Amino acid sequence: MIDTMPGLVFGFVDNAVLIGGAYTGYEVDRFFKGNGSLGMMVGASLSNTVSDALGAVIDPAMAGMAAGIIVGCLLPMLVIPVIEKFKKEKAA
Repeated sequence: MIDTMPGLVFGFVDNAVLIGGAYTGYEVDRFFKGNGSLGMMVGASLSNTVSDALGAVIDPAMAGMAAGIIVGCLLPMLVIPVIEKFKKEKAA
C-alpha cells in the first residue's frame, strides 16, 4: 500500500512530530509564565523542520530532498521575532 501512495510515510511522520512539538512548545512557554503562543510557534516551527527532514529521509519518494527541505523550513522562522516585536508594540 505504501508503494501506491507516494508521500504517505512523509505525511504521517510530518504531522505526528509537528503535533508533538507544538504541544511541547506550548507547555514549555506556559511553564515559563508565557501565554503559550510564542512557545507553540517556535515548537511547531522546529518540530516541522525535524518532521519534514525525517519524512524526507524515511520516504523513498522524497529521496535526496532533506537538505533543501530543512533550509526551506528554517528560513521562515526568521519572521517570528519580527512578528513578536510588532505584537508587543501594538499591545503597549
